[in-house]
Amino acid sequence: MPIIRTPLKLFFPGVKKAGSKIYLVSLTQDGTELPFGSVAAIYDKFTRFDLGVSQQRLYDFGIEPEKPYKNKKCIIKVMEISRKKGGRGKAVIT
Repeated sequence: MPIIRTPLKLFFPGVKKAGSKIYLVSLTQDGTELPFGSVAAIYDKFTRFDLGVSQQRLYDFGIEPEKPYKNKKCIIKVMEISRKKGGRGKAVIT
């Protein structure tokens, strides 16, 4: 039986493309604010002891633009990135 792949946007039109978020980690000790592309990328630089929260807890918390994660050691916010819709691969009729 052949595998038929259907784009998710047909079923879920509101679903954003991967990589459309930026996570901002603000450390309360020194006031540093660093941007990351994913929750996993945050833990390439910091440990759970540095931030006071585990990676799985952040996934379970579900950080949203209106719902940042806060504790004594850090504040983690997420921002949506606005992207231009690409036109690659489309024929240009002149």
